Order: sequence, then structure tokens, then C-alpha cells
Amino acid sequence: MIRTIAPDVFRIRKGHINTVQTLTWYTRRLKAMSLSEIVWRVRNQFNDRVDRYLLDRRVRAADELVRRRNRRAAGQAELTALAVGAWSGEVAEREAHWCERLVARATRIAERRIRLFDLDECALGAPADWNRDLKHGIAAPREYAPSIDYRDFRVTGDCKFVWEPNRHQHLVVLGRAYRATGNIAFAEAVVTQLREWLDACPFGIGMNWRSPLELAIRLINWAWAIDLIRSSGALDAELYDRVLASVHLHVGDITRKYSYGSSANNHRIGEAAGVFIATLYFRELPDADRWRKQSFEVLSAELHKQTYADGGNCEHALGYHFFVLQFFTLAVVAARRADMDFPNAFNDGLHRVYTFLAALAEGGEALPMYGDADDG
Repeated sequence: MIRTIAPDVFRIRKGHINTVQTLTWYTRRLKAMSLSEIVWRVRNQFNDRVDRYLLDRRVRAADELVRRRNRRAAGQAELTALAVGAWSGEVAEREAHWCERLVARATRIAERRIRLFDLDECALGAPADWNRDLKHGIAAPREYAPSIDYRDFRVTGDCKFVWEPNRHQHLVVLGRAYRATGNIAFAEAVVTQLREWLDACPFGIGMNWRSPLELAIRLINWAWAIDLIRSSGALDAELYDRVLASVHLHVGDITRKYSYGSSANNHRIGEAAGVFIATLYFRELPDADRWRKQSFEVLSAELHKQTYADGGNCEHALGYHFFVLQFFTLAVVAARRADMDFPNAFNDGLHRVYTFLAALAEGGEALPMYGDADDG
């Protein structure tokens, strides 16, 4: 425990060492934990130490499972209904405006320039430097992921500036641009960046394997990006197998480390949404049915557990209300595209979450920003 908290306890803030605030925070956190949560955290620490020596074995196992996958189960889910090139000809003024903005942004992304928080034009690099805080120019260590102290700016830079590009939300923009226009260059840009990511981020190494929530968000974006470009032919069988093996490792890591206890909250919902969507789309994955059923149960339970009767989110923050609403909605959309639906009790609960938000939006130009928020 002391080794875990030491880097934060002695962090210099505004020219002096603030130990009281950090120690107070850790004391409150410990008081909020049940005995079962403490045991769970200790067990995770032990598992992390053991896993360090099992990385290669787990990679080989994932590769072998992909080779023996059920190919007949592939391609049954389609997340996107828009026909390829649907906006390339004569379209309504609104669609034409959307398409113009979409192509302009996708072109910048294909040129390896992305928006990153307050950076409107941030260069990814060629090849993309996935293990770097791109704002501060600090390279995060390519070490065993659980051993990296992502809270220490001196070690990783600002972890948000490492993680955000690796969520791969911008790959969905490229995929949308391909689907809307039929321009294969956008599909090829997705494939190029996926290949670079797999080369630079082997399983269990570096910041991009540090947080299960980050893995889950990346899975959601991979599912949509790949679905959007699947018909282009740009994603060859060899690369798809590499992606599928990585998806298997992503899902396996999340399900072994689902957030639990006093601070699970939106993380647990995001993790389950990532697993659910990934196993719904990449359904030829070994264990996909078991993982999908488990994540379905987690989503259903957490919607009711983390929502008040009026639809408000229990974290008392509008930012997190939006955050979990997006996860729940994406899971529902993916399920319906696969001719699957959540129980009526889940749909009714989700309706209350939307109704709460609609009530806040009534009669004003902006929503009241109460509670804390996360820049992600």
C-alpha cells in the first residue's frame, strides 16, 4: 500500500509538498471500501504480478483461438445501415452540409492531424506515436502496464493526452467518411492506423493497456470503424486476424478486471458496454457468447443501480450522466442492429435517463453544469 501511494503522497504542488490532502483522500477512500473490495484489490495486485510472466502465453493462446474460431458466426451483425457512397451524389442540403464538414475533418485525420482537447491541430506522427503525451512531448514508458504510475506527470505526461488518441474515436470519423462518399482513401487510412497501433502497442505493454475503461472505449470504436469500412476490401484477412486476436485480449483483460466497489460507477458501465458491443460484432470470437451474456447482465444491473427513480445519475454530475447515457445507447443500438433487444425494464429505465435530461434542457439555451466532469 505504501509503495502504491508514495508517488502521489510526495507530489510537489504549487512549490510545496502537500502530504495532508493526499493522505486524507486515501484515508477516505479506504473507509469507503468494504472488506470484500479490499480483498478484491489485493487479489488484483497479486494477479498483476503473476500476469507479468504470462503475457507471451496469453498472446499465443489468443492467436490460436482466432485460428480455431467459428467463421460461420462472422459478419452476422451490421452496425451501419448507410449504403457506401450514399452522400456522394445529389443529396438534400442538410446532408450535403454534413458531408462537407465530415470530409474536411476526415481529410485532416487521414493526414494525421487530429483534434485533441484544446489542440485543434495535433500531429499524430508517421507512423503514429501512440505512446506519447502529444501536447507535452513526453513519451510514456513502454513497460508492463500495471507497473506504470499514470498519475505521475514526470513518468507519463498527462495520461489523458496519451489515452484520448488511443480511444480511436477519430477512426470512426474516417469510416463514416468512407461510407458516406465511397472514397477508399479514408478506409485505407483506418487500416494504416490500426496496423501501426498493433505494432506499437503489444498486449500488456505501455499506457494503452493500463485502464480497462480505455480498452472498452477503443473496442467500441474499433467495432464501428471496421463495420464502416468492411465492404471496402482495405482490411485484408491477415490484419483482420491480428485485430481479432487483440480484441480477444482486450475483452479478456476487461472481464478479468471489471471495476468493482466504491469507485466502480461509470467505469463499470463503460467496460461492460465495450465487452457487449465487441462480442456482439466480433461474434466469431471464442467465448463471445459467455462474455456477451455476462456484460449484458452487468449493463442491466448497473442501469438500475446507478440511476435514481427520476432518471438522474447517482454520481450527481451532468458530465457523467451524459457519459453513461452514451454507453447505454450505443449498446442498445448495436443490439437492435443484431435483432436483439434489452428487457422492457431496461428500456424503461433508459427512457427515464433521457427524460431527466430533457427536463433539464427545457426552457434554456444551455444545460446546468452541476457536479464534476472528466475531460474525456
